[in-house]
Amino acid sequence: ENRISELERRYLNITQKDIASEMDEEEKQRQVLKAAIQRKISIILETKQSEEEKAGELIDLIKSYAQASQDRQGRIDYYLNRVKECMTPGLQVKFAIWSLTQDKDFYSKSPGGGGGLWDSLMRKELRLSEDQEQRILAERDEIAVKRRNLLQADRELEEFRAQAKKQIVELQQSLKKCGEVLTAEQLARFLVWSERNMWCVQMMNAIYHRT
Repeated sequence: ENRISELERRYLNITQKDIASEMDEEEKQRQVLKAAIQRKISIILETKQSEEEKAGELIDLIKSYAQASQDRQGRIDYYLNRVKECMTPGLQVKFAIWSLTQDKDFYSKSPGGGGGLWDSLMRKELRLSEDQEQRILAERDEIAVKRRNLLQADRELEEFRAQAKKQIVELQQSLKKCGEVLTAEQLARFLVWSERNMWCVQMMNAIYHRT
C-alpha cells in the first residue's frame, strides 16, 4: 500500500512538473513571437510610407499579435482537461471505490445475497481474514463521502470552465470595441510603447489581481 501511494505521489509530481514546463515553454514561444511582431511594427512606424500603406501592414501585424494572446486563452480546455485527469482516479482505484460503495447485500456471504464478486476477489483471491475484511468495510461510509466530494469538485471544475470561457469571450469583445476606437497606427504605437516600457507593464503581475 505504501509503495502504491509513493508511486502515485511521484506520478502526480511528474505530471505537475510536465504541465508547468509545457506552459513555460509555450509562454516563451509566444513572447518571442510577440517581440518579433513588435519589432516589425516599430520598423513600419519609422518608415516614410503613406498612412494608408502603413495601416494595411499594421493591421495584419496587430491581428497576429492579438491572436497570440487569444491562442493562450484558448488553451484553457487543454489545461483544465489535464487537471481533470489528475483528479480522476485510475481504473483500479475506481474499481476499489465502486466495490466499497455498494449496498450491504453486495458483501453478503450467503450464495443468494449478491456477494459473488466480493466473495471471488476478497475472500477467495486475496484470502482476506475476517479482521481485514471488517477493517476495510469499516471505511465504506467515509469512502462514499470522499467519492461524492470528488465528484462535486469535478462538477465545480466544469462550472469554472464554462464561467471562465464566458468571461474571456466577454472581455475580448469589450477590448475589441476599445480597439475599434483607435486607428491602426495608434494601436501599433501602444504596442511599441509597451515593449519599450516593459518595467511599467510588468507591474501588472503584482497589481492585476488586487481588488
